[in-house]
Amino acid sequence: MFSGSFYALLAGFLGATASLSAKLSLGLLFACNAVMWTFFSKALRHSNFISSVSSAFTYGLLGRLFFGEAHATLWWVGISLTLCGLLVLHGSTPQTQPREEDKKEK
Repeated sequence: MFSGSFYALLAGFLGATASLSAKLSLGLLFACNAVMWTFFSKALRHSNFISSVSSAFTYGLLGRLFFGEAHATLWWVGISLTLCGLLVLHGSTPQTQPREEDKKEK
């Protein structure tokens, strides 16, 4: 029905919202965590790295909006480098071992 990217983005957003709600309301924390784990498990089937990245970016943005936290440029650079590394890992093709039949033919 939905793509894995949608589930991953939603799981990341809900994870950050759960963290934010821990400071505001305990019931909201449990509700967001329950829904976040549901979407996160669906996202794992498709694209795990998007959930990690969306969660980190959402933490930064929600911290800025609700609590006035300022993150250093180095923090944003670190998150961006993490995103680049995850994209490289996700985009790489798995290397398979040559079959024994192929080895015998050579």
